[in-house]
Amino acid sequence: MNSFGRPIQQDKLRELWERALNRAELPYRRMYETSHTFASWALTLREAPEWVARVLSHIDTSMVYKTYGRYIPNLTKLDGSAFEKQFADSPNKNRI
Repeated sequence: MNSFGRPIQQDKLRELWERALNRAELPYRRMYETSHTFASWALTLREAPEWVARVLSHIDTSMVYKTYGRYIPNLTKLDGSAFEKQFADSPNKNRI
């Protein structure tokens, strides 16, 4: 909504976006693409995937995991290692 409580017109928003990019001397980028940047940065910084999905207006986290899973620390490279490390030096590890 704009300051008058009316829906923002898409062509006006695009015009403002292009003007801002030009003033910042940045190459053109669709506004939509900034959501990908946001999501990958947020997940890299260890924000909860549930929060990222909510901010992006996704129904659940499935799209976040499918699209941005590689940016979620510990999701692909070290799964299980924190758990194993916790119990690796346990004096009772052989008592199972």
